[in-house]
Amino acid sequence: MKNISISLLFVLISFYGLSQNRVEKIENGFSIEFKIGEEKYKDITNNFLTIRDFYEFTDASKSGEFKLPSKTFLVAIPKDAKPVFYLTDKNEEITKNVIPKIQPVAKAINDSVIIFEEVDYTDAKLNNLPQNDFELIGFTWYRENYCAIIKVYTYKFDVSSNQITRLKSFKLNVDLGSNFLFELKSKTEAQNNFVTDNTQLIANSAIVDQFASSQPLLLQDTTGSWIDYGSEYLKIGTAKDGLFRITRSDFEAMGIDVSSINPKTFRLFESGIEVPITVYGEEDNAFDSNDYIQFYGTLNYPKLSYRIINQPNEPYNEYLNRYCDTTFYFLTWGLQNGKRIVNQNVFNPGISDSLTYFKFFEHIESNVLYQNCYTDEVENQTPGWLRNKTWYFIQTVWFYSNTIRNYNFNVTDYVANKTAKFFYKAVSFGSNIISDAHQLILKINNALIDSQSINRNNQILLSGGINTNQFVANQNVLSVKNYANSSSVNVVVPDWYDIEYPRYLKLQNNFLLFTVPDDITNGLMTIKIQGAAAANYEIYKVKPYLKKIENYQIISNQLLFTDTVRIGDQYIVQTPNSIGDPVYYYKKQFVNLRSKNAQIDYLAITHPKFFSSAQNYVNSVSSMYEVTSDLISVEDIFDEFSFGYPQPEAIRLFTNVTYVNRESPKP
Repeated sequence: MKNISISLLFVLISFYGLSQNRVEKIENGFSIEFKIGEEKYKDITNNFLTIRDFYEFTDASKSGEFKLPSKTFLVAIPKDAKPVFYLTDKNEEITKNVIPKIQPVAKAINDSVIIFEEVDYTDAKLNNLPQNDFELIGFTWYRENYCAIIKVYTYKFDVSSNQITRLKSFKLNVDLGSNFLFELKSKTEAQNNFVTDNTQLIANSAIVDQFASSQPLLLQDTTGSWIDYGSEYLKIGTAKDGLFRITRSDFEAMGIDVSSINPKTFRLFESGIEVPITVYGEEDNAFDSNDYIQFYGTLNYPKLSYRIINQPNEPYNEYLNRYCDTTFYFLTWGLQNGKRIVNQNVFNPGISDSLTYFKFFEHIESNVLYQNCYTDEVENQTPGWLRNKTWYFIQTVWFYSNTIRNYNFNVTDYVANKTAKFFYKAVSFGSNIISDAHQLILKINNALIDSQSINRNNQILLSGGINTNQFVANQNVLSVKNYANSSSVNVVVPDWYDIEYPRYLKLQNNFLLFTVPDDITNGLMTIKIQGAAAANYEIYKVKPYLKKIENYQIISNQLLFTDTVRIGDQYIVQTPNSIGDPVYYYKKQFVNLRSKNAQIDYLAITHPKFFSSAQNYVNSVSSMYEVTSDLISVEDIFDEFSFGYPQPEAIRLFTNVTYVNRESPKP
């Protein structure tokens, strides 16, 4: 049985109309007696049947199901127990010639208005009627109590006889086995850390204190093992792909005295993993005025390819991180020697095989509109980035039925008689057809390269290729058509498109970042790059590993170097004076938020810009209500729980770790 996140807990619990009588001991466990009040309803009567609307139980997330009341509650149990649940002493009432109303579907009228639309009885989901008296939803922790989540079907409908059975009272029996002993106590004796009255949350609150235990860490905490809390760190960032340099004067500007630092101990971390760097002048164990650190930095690309279509229960795959396009690094020093980029000093003359072109890549995406792109408006409003939730590239807003979208592009220095590839991502936005809701085609210069159909709510990746001889001198055109079909609503939303074609290796403004094309034979080659107007260049292999290429030649404005190349390898070439600076944020020692275990009642989180004002507020709360308090910088949370990245998931993990580590009574 799955564990349920505490964030769902209060959505699940429904106590209206349910009163708890008493808890009794039974063999190997206990029973809880419940009496259930009648739910409010409205009746619509015709000549034969009555349609009963339990209007307070309207739930559009269950569209098409019968609207039947139920009760969901928590039962505290020992954390190691494997209980068996069953109902006894059921008191039921039957109402004949009555059918429950159908749950509606939620539809968005515009960005701010959602309406409930009735579902016809012919579309009722009969298979979703409950077959049992209750359901064990799962298990969760509420503070120091390990609880089972029990859903009791207090109203059941028999389709064959058109009657509703109401459960007026029952006993829930919990068999814990013979290993768990407890006593019945009066309510005044029952105490549960910081929450002395759980009557409205936990059904067996009279005995809950006997089952209390320490809550384990529910989320996996793998973000802090790389940190040395006794060391200093410099947080930096890069927002483009290229080489970056850190000098002695950069350290001094950040208030760091490097005179006592052995440069061999410089270490650079990204997402908790040490990144190899180049440190010029470290051989004398001193970081002099002409010495510097050099590394390859990038935009903040996700770990999973954006071309992979995610499953409905997975986050939407993005080209760049959805929160921040900057990659964050932490530079530290003073401990063991750091990892260094290896140097290659060999130039192999006389190699017959040469590489003169690369796989040029252009990604076109303009995130101007956030859209859910799913027909279930209830699911659209839930948190998380699941299914189709993302920002979309909108040229003229929507991509309607029988519409063509044309995208102009230019090509430069392309290699003739090779293959160019194209990719186009779109998402279903609306259709009254479920299967084959949209039919799309992809053309390049009017040549068809792909055609696909997709179902409603699905994503589509159109792709294909043409011979580069089909390129034209003026603007080339990528076009996509959404064909008309029998659907009265037929709308898709474009997200992005990619262009790939073989292009001659040529420096642009003394810079080139290139990827080895996928039509070569792996092996030792001479790489020939045109347009080498400068005398000196920095050359690095950056994928699949870092390597600095020291030995190269420049002949007639052509830069030459040799290396063993494989499909997908990536290199960067740029002049020393074009190497940029990273963004410098701050020098710090990590707070070690995981080690904070002192008891706390009130915890506040704020941005450093508001820390002083927030501290005054927290002090007032602490004094006014006589509670212990603490104030945490959100930057410290991001640094320790998400490697410096501003992700809300870091706050979730921090609060989980904080609750587990703090002494009782818990915050």
